Amino acid sequence: MIKLLVDRGADKASVDMHGWTPSDRAKGQFGFPDDLRELLAP
Repeated sequence: MIKLLVDRGADKASVDMHGWTPSDRAKGQFGFPDDLRELLAP
C-alpha cells in the first residue's frame, strides 16, 4: 500500500499541495535561523 502511494507520488503531492518545501515549512512555522534551516534541508 505504501509502495503504491509513493509510486503515485503521494509524498511529492503533499508538498505541492501547499507549495512549500519541508525546509520552507520549518522556517515558516517555527522561525528557525538560516544556518539551522540549511541543516534541515533535504
